[in-house]
Amino acid sequence: MRIGINTVDMLPGFGGGEEVFIRRVLDSISAQNSSAELVVLTDALNHESFKNFETIQVRSVKDIARVAAAEELDMVFSSVRNAPSKVSVPQIVLVMELYESPSKGKRFWGGGSAQRNIGDVCDQASVVLVPSEFVKKDLLNKFTVPLNKVVVAPMGVDECFGTEQHCIVQQPYYLAVGKVSARKNLDALLQAMEQAEECAEHSLVIVGQPGEDEPENWGDRVI
Repeated sequence: MRIGINTVDMLPGFGGGEEVFIRRVLDSISAQNSSAELVVLTDALNHESFKNFETIQVRSVKDIARVAAAEELDMVFSSVRNAPSKVSVPQIVLVMELYESPSKGKRFWGGGSAQRNIGDVCDQASVVLVPSEFVKKDLLNKFTVPLNKVVVAPMGVDECFGTEQHCIVQQPYYLAVGKVSARKNLDALLQAMEQAEECAEHSLVIVGQPGEDEPENWGDRVI
């Protein structure tokens, strides 16, 4: 079975949880000596980052349907953000989360190829994969996706979480994980820390990529 893994528009190191998930799945399937033949569909920006796999570079998401037919792929696996709306083979669509951009009204994710109609993509898909019952409920509430298409597949846990890890930050502290962006609402978290400073002298540790809301100076209590 030849499975196309769609990574178009996924900038290496900036694809968030979806990129981590897809790269881990690729590594795991390869390590298991599975009979599945994986073909990674890449673009010019991320092609070199998948050099350990069989790859096919395409110009855009629009080319995926043509490549799937030409390469005789049996199915395509895509994130809902970059999934082609129509493809001639079965498509499995991954929906990690649904959030509305606060700066773009009610448009999901707010820009680029992600502005496509999510409902249409899910409607055309053979299976819609979600990580939790919460995301499943959110998806069914927002879009008219057939219930029997949505499959809950919880995320796996990295082996490092099974062993005790040494803490490299002085306690006590609050932990915020994720790219620095408006939707993370870090401003409100910093304001809450200031108001609670007398009774909770915690520092704040932010783990994630810098983003559009990155300040020049976080202050003494932020790491």
